[in-house]
Amino acid sequence: MRKLFLVNFLLLLILLSSSFAYAGEINLPQISSKAIEKDSSPLRISLNVFSVGYYYLNITISPTSTGTVDKTTPYWGENAYLLDTLVALTAIPGTGYIFVNWTGDLISSANPADVTMNTDKNITANFKIVQCSKKKPLISKIAPANGRSGITVEIKGRFFCSGGGMVLFGTVEAEIIEWSNTSITVVVPDIVVKKQFKTVLVKVKNANNKVSNTKPFKVLKGPVLFK
Repeated sequence: MRKLFLVNFLLLLILLSSSFAYAGEINLPQISSKAIEKDSSPLRISLNVFSVGYYYLNITISPTSTGTVDKTTPYWGENAYLLDTLVALTAIPGTGYIFVNWTGDLISSANPADVTMNTDKNITANFKIVQCSKKKPLISKIAPANGRSGITVEIKGRFFCSGGGMVLFGTVEAEIIEWSNTSITVVVPDIVVKKQFKTVLVKVKNANNKVSNTKPFKVLKGPVLFK
């Protein structure tokens, strides 16, 4: 355990003359302390020096440059945390990769995951390349087939791959909620509808940059309606 040394000034009394005195006090959180006092005329100083325990969290990406990890902001520097700090880790795969698991001082496939800093930690975030068919994605159905902007729809089909990608409603990109090789759940994006409805063509682009066939979707004006 490393120690970060801080100074707690309890009392600083400076006597400049018999007719003038100044007293100041600053209180800081104290974990362990050792009092130091020095008496001399005309200066008297009383202070506490205390230490705070902290540990290092080292994150490794494997293979290199296949993703990143977001983590709770360190207490000190880039990777030092106070004793018993609960650190949240979120693995973010790079394009064409998916997260596999955590190894080292954290054994888990959960994402995000938490780790308690009670010692120095060395953790590896493991990613793997998306194994995609060379075939183009195929959309077979969109359910529901119509609705207004903001509703959730499921796109069913094949060869979407498990590594994510892009869904376009016309030229507008949709927000992805879930993505698998045979099903994608998205939020219908904000599309201007001047009449009762506007028909747009939906298409999928997978992690291999393969583009699917298109399926029509009616973006409705007003309340959500289903066929």
